[in-house]
Amino acid sequence: MKAKIILLFLLCASISTLDAANDILPKLQFNFSVGASYLTVQSAVNPSNENFVNLTKYIDKLHNEFNSQFDILYFPQNNIGYGLKYNLYSYSAQGQDFIFNSDDGIHNIVGDMAEKDFVNFIGPTIMFVTNSSPENPLKFFVQYSVGYVSYRSETTMAETNILLTGESFGTSMDAGLHYCLTKNLSFGLKASLLYSTVSNIEIFDGLNKESKTLDKYNSINNSSVGLSASISYIFSHKK
Repeated sequence: MKAKIILLFLLCASISTLDAANDILPKLQFNFSVGASYLTVQSAVNPSNENFVNLTKYIDKLHNEFNSQFDILYFPQNNIGYGLKYNLYSYSAQGQDFIFNSDDGIHNIVGDMAEKDFVNFIGPTIMFVTNSSPENPLKFFVQYSVGYVSYRSETTMAETNILLTGESFGTSMDAGLHYCLTKNLSFGLKASLLYSTVSNIEIFDGLNKESKTLDKYNSINNSSVGLSASISYIFSHKK
């Protein structure tokens, strides 16, 4: 809910700051960015858990992720563009000397654990931009997107491999500042928010596949905040 309120506030702020000047803006714009993100969900570990120390370190590593984004937008008017956005988030963690329960329920197994997770987001997007000019080449933008989210987690526990997949919908918000290097090229920084949770999942252990529906307290939360370097290329201009 907090993420949705922030998204709405930023969107309203962007609309209020739009410049009504008649400067030329592109008809078609390609954007690419790479950066780092941080999962906002807080995972609590029971101190009585025999893996408490290892799990705490493992989860801390898993919260830091890499993200990349590509989108293409068409501007039918100066300040507003519509298009398609794609995001890839990836994060991983490794840990040693975890204690696992064996199938017989009596003996324990000590082994390593590793995980690689991928979150893909794709959907329609709208961007609000303030006009830039030769006198002021700085350009502020806010971008809002809704779309399809796919989740994939590849986990190894001791000698057991588990694949977990799921799908859902999500929302995304970006806000940033660009400096126009030329009339066709601009570069800058942007902050981003992703809100997405996955409730319907499939678990595959190499032999058996099981479908589960998680309740809201146990759903997989892929929500994150991030900071990226971005570059935009203008393909054509309004005349």
